[in-house]
Amino acid sequence: MNLKRRTKIGLPPVNPLAPSGAPAPKANASQAELRDRRRKRLAIHYTRTFSVSAEFEAVCMPTAHQISQLKDPLSMRRDIEAVLDAVHALMDSMVRLLTESKTADAGVTRRLVADLAVRPRLPEITDAQIISGSWVSKLTAWVEPYSGDLAALLGRALPPGHDGLRGNPSASERIERALRGLDAAVLTAERRLPKVLARQALPSIEDHNRQQRERQDAERANRVLAKLGART
Repeated sequence: MNLKRRTKIGLPPVNPLAPSGAPAPKANASQAELRDRRRKRLAIHYTRTFSVSAEFEAVCMPTAHQISQLKDPLSMRRDIEAVLDAVHALMDSMVRLLTESKTADAGVTRRLVADLAVRPRLPEITDAQIISGSWVSKLTAWVEPYSGDLAALLGRALPPGHDGLRGNPSASERIERALRGLDAAVLTAERRLPKVLARQALPSIEDHNRQQRERQDAERANRVLAKLGART
């Protein structure tokens, strides 16, 4: 007598090579993907894998390099100072978040409360650092000590839209808002660069005057040669 293979209702026969049909785990977006979504105003969620120092460097380094290639990089100092203001606002958001965190370790909280009482001062950016583009590395080093604590907090914090937030912004959203301020400052500098580059490509007053003198000298020499030729 042939026995039919019995299976549970609604389930296929056991086959180790057949797909189960279970959804694949959702891959975490890379930091570059999150940056792109942030700039497009799409929903994002920063977790414990987020590095604020790496984010700052990635956002600012390309623009710093372009500025350093200008004939006169110091002409962009005002734009760089706007970026510094945005970084200071980002630092303030980070320190406040870490201080307010109810789940932070007591030792960490005490240390950060002390840090907040004396807010970290922005490092001074020199002309030489603007010319070389190394001001980004200096600011990255300034932000770096807070990166680990912030990543740990983001890993513990409630995600955006969680009922437990009671309508308040999540830690991720607060950092996102500060980063958008940084994005805006860097974008403003990027948009100014082509105009500054075009203006600096024009000859300076000194170059213009030199060219005028050379042209006048050449015309004078030609007139002298013409007179000499007429006499012979």
